[in-house]
Amino acid sequence: MEDIPFSIPPGSRYGLLAAILLTFSSVATSTESLFTYTVQPKDELIKMAEASFTSNEGWKEVATLNRLKDPNKIQPGQVLKIPLRLLKMVKREGVLLSVSGDVQLSGQPAVVGGLVPEGAQLQTGANSSAQVQLADQSRVTLMPHTDARLVTSQIIDFGNFDQKSQATWFTGLIRLTKGAVDVLAAKLAKRNTPLQVETPTSLAGVRGTVFRVAYEDPANQNTRTEVLEGVVRTDSVAQKTGADLPKGTGTVINPSIQRIQVSPLLEAPSINAHTVAFKPQARWNMPTLAGAEHFKVQISGFKDFSNVLREQVVDRHGQADFSDLSNGVWHVRVRGIDARTLEGFNAEATLQVMLPANTSHPAAEWVAQNDHIDTLHGEHVLQFEPLGLDASHAILASVKINRPPYVRVAKALVKPDGGPIRLNLGPLTAGENYLINLTVTQADGATLSPTNYAFDGLPAGQSLSSPLKHLASDTTLPLPASAHKSKHSKRHKAAG
Repeated sequence: MEDIPFSIPPGSRYGLLAAILLTFSSVATSTESLFTYTVQPKDELIKMAEASFTSNEGWKEVATLNRLKDPNKIQPGQVLKIPLRLLKMVKREGVLLSVSGDVQLSGQPAVVGGLVPEGAQLQTGANSSAQVQLADQSRVTLMPHTDARLVTSQIIDFGNFDQKSQATWFTGLIRLTKGAVDVLAAKLAKRNTPLQVETPTSLAGVRGTVFRVAYEDPANQNTRTEVLEGVVRTDSVAQKTGADLPKGTGTVINPSIQRIQVSPLLEAPSINAHTVAFKPQARWNMPTLAGAEHFKVQISGFKDFSNVLREQVVDRHGQADFSDLSNGVWHVRVRGIDARTLEGFNAEATLQVMLPANTSHPAAEWVAQNDHIDTLHGEHVLQFEPLGLDASHAILASVKINRPPYVRVAKALVKPDGGPIRLNLGPLTAGENYLINLTVTQADGATLSPTNYAFDGLPAGQSLSSPLKHLASDTTLPLPASAHKSKHSKRHKAAG
């Protein structure tokens, strides 16, 4: 602690009191956040306080902290230290980055890009999730069956200070009344106070880290906190006790238990990087992991898990059930749950849900069947039935001449409506061989492996059933065996 010099008039009966107050001021400012400001021409400390401080009297504390002999005389270029707590706060909304399924924002359907103001309530239903970006760029993902409120979302208002001095000093508090949240707290953000997640029984605060908080069963009043990066401070509201949780640890807080037990998290289980699940069963055996009583399995359409569309707890000897997922390539993560219900580190993989194999076609995510081409008014019209697709899918069709330089001649985007897909491919040359690439995406973000077919252009007025010849996804029209080795790689690159 550095003492601030002061002078006491001889014989002053307030000398001791003044000394105590000034020493207290030094202690208070030695550990708190300070804002440094370079004085500009025409600046006056008292006027600045009136415009930007929570109290008009705040200038007195600034004068004391900066040892100003005369607060009315500050010079351009002079640097002032100002406690952040003296500055006014203004509200700042969060933004919804992801909305999947049934998500309510203060009682109304939530949409991507919607603003989340201070005081807003967010609720997610079954197979639903939402991700909010806060004003400090932190991201909070609400898991299925979650109810949370953005209680505080404010930044410091620097008022009439020059723009170069301004920064987003954030104060945020999320109140979780049911469910679970994953928090990615921005590491480089400036915060007036730690970003906090509050439940009825606990309070967790961080400045930059990755962690999870869950209050999934209000009846037992347990709050679970798990830290994947950084350090989290967690406190029991009822017992007035707390503990620091470093990376790889967690705790379960109950209002009736005084001692906070910090435990190591389970390691990530070992799983294959790519898993295939065949319908109609679409089951997946759980891995082996020492200490795991159960497993948490989550499904997302995105690699960063900005949405979570399915979540299930599976017994260590059980199977995850993916039978209700649409065909496609999904992202799956799984983590062990120990005897205290703490959830460990994630293992991640891609999950490909496919149709079962049968005698008519090989195992596939989807199949174009009963295909047919007509030439009408000089244009080729392709029609087929998309077995395995539904209205949540979108098909992007791209047609190229199947020879160098592989010029694209048609492109179309359509959605299944329960009937055959109809694509107008435009005027094509009779006898020319064409490559059609069909890429399917889903509303939830999952993608299907690109499907490639080859077909021949028809003379005017002719029709042909089953014109599509299925190709491997990484090849164009099959080459003769003698040319395959020398030309395959070049042809593959050009076709891409």
